[in-house]
Amino acid sequence: MDGKAYAEKDFVENPVKYGTTPEVIEYVKKTRNLVEDITQFLCTHADELESMDVVVPDINIKGRLWKQIAEAAPDVYITSSVRQLIEISDKNAGKHTGLRFVTKLLGISMRDVAAFGDGDNDMEMLRMAGCGYAVANASDQCKEAADHIVGHHDADGVGKAILELLK
Repeated sequence: MDGKAYAEKDFVENPVKYGTTPEVIEYVKKTRNLVEDITQFLCTHADELESMDVVVPDINIKGRLWKQIAEAAPDVYITSSVRQLIEISDKNAGKHTGLRFVTKLLGISMRDVAAFGDGDNDMEMLRMAGCGYAVANASDQCKEAADHIVGHHDADGVGKAILELLK
């Protein structure tokens, strides 16, 4: 809400319990405002919500829940940047809609755009761009959406690909 992220106290205090990887624990702790009861908070602020992330560590439950949300609310945008999250936002959200907006604003043809990604939330953007690149450590679906696979992010895959593009 209003550009701020909220999370239940237990999630912020024990993020690994919910599938958060060690490298993003500090980010979670610094960017989340604590709420004692997230269900009550959501009910109280339902009309103010901009987006919502649902933590679902079990991949089978995630798939069923995703399907239920999509059927119940066809006007929302659903994606996932990491394995344990379902991210729900306005139907006009997403990197692909942002890319469409920026290219239109700048008068750039989509065929002249190179986009890079690593997660399922990058798939539409990679398909839309003239040339889509996935890093070697990207999700399988992201790799399938890409035109090219570049090196691992720890091996400067994106940087090396950009240098190659600029030659």
